[in-house]
Amino acid sequence: MKIFLPIILYVFTSVAQEATCLWLLDINNQRSQMIENQSLIQAAQWHAEYIEANDYFAHCTKEGDCPNRIIKRFGCNHPYNENGNAVESLVRGTADARAAYNALMNSESHKQHLHGLNDMTKKQIYYGVGFSGTTFVFMSSESC
Repeated sequence: MKIFLPIILYVFTSVAQEATCLWLLDINNQRSQMIENQSLIQAAQWHAEYIEANDYFAHCTKEGDCPNRIIKRFGCNHPYNENGNAVESLVRGTADARAAYNALMNSESHKQHLHGLNDMTKKQIYYGVGFSGTTFVFMSSESC
């Protein structure tokens, strides 16, 4: 008896989409669900482009805008202190989504964020991913 299994081939239309799928399909993610959010996508994309354009790799911009404030500027009303980072993981140095995601998994604080391993990040079910050059930005929030 021969059994034919369908082969599913998915072609990503962007590197950001591939990175998003790696995050969404990660079996270690402890969130009950994940909901794509356009405000977070726009904020993540803006921050990735800012990092590349300014050759400045940090969670906060040169002007002092940190991720919590950045996502608020893009329309996410959230409970976090505006001057901090409770919402972002970022990595720079590769245009390969899998390499970038694996690099973040080698960092305990980024793994906590992306897998939703603490009380705060587990509630962050809204997400957005941005990519520019060699910078990936993963953002999540419990409300947006």
